[in-house]
Amino acid sequence: MKAFSSDADFLVRFHPYQIFPQLERKPGPGVEKMPFYEDIAAKRRPDETASDRAIKRSALEDCWRKENLHLAPGGRVGNSFDAQRLIWFGRLCGKENEMVESVMLAHHTDGKCLTDPGVLLDIAECAGFARDEATTFLNSQRGCADVASKTLSYFNSGITATPVIVFDNRFPFYGAPDVADLKNGVEQLLETGEIDPPVPSRNNSANFP
Repeated sequence: MKAFSSDADFLVRFHPYQIFPQLERKPGPGVEKMPFYEDIAAKRRPDETASDRAIKRSALEDCWRKENLHLAPGGRVGNSFDAQRLIWFGRLCGKENEMVESVMLAHHTDGKCLTDPGVLLDIAECAGFARDEATTFLNSQRGCADVASKTLSYFNSGITATPVIVFDNRFPFYGAPDVADLKNGVEQLLETGEIDPPVPSRNNSANFP
């Protein structure tokens, strides 16, 4: 974004998605992250060995280290619906970036479970909210319909994994795209209003509200 700061204004929004909706949305400690991930990987890519997955994991951790970030090697994982609601609440209150960072640090860096009520309150507090305010929100139904609707819309648009970066609500970049590809996309968008050739969508009717 810094490279184009004189040519464009960027508004970054974080949109809800659930990678593991099969995990129950209920307060609790969740499940051990790495055995859960291993089981999913074995089912999705049965020809891949444990050694192959370990190599991929090591490469991913190296990518994080290059950005001076730490990716927790273990920890616990749970349904992220209420964490996504907290981000919705953060945006409503003008603290979206703070809430996103707090959620990501808790989950990816600290290996904490996003269905643990205490963890959710810690996340909200770290983002600048009082614990009683966060408790009231989490105990309500606020944000539920919007988060559920958007999550379903992105799934129906063809997204099956994250991250996905979408420019101008029209042009998706799946996975973790190379910086050069992103810069090229922005350059095209500024010059022509389009990104050509379009990034292949997993659904021809893809729409990113």
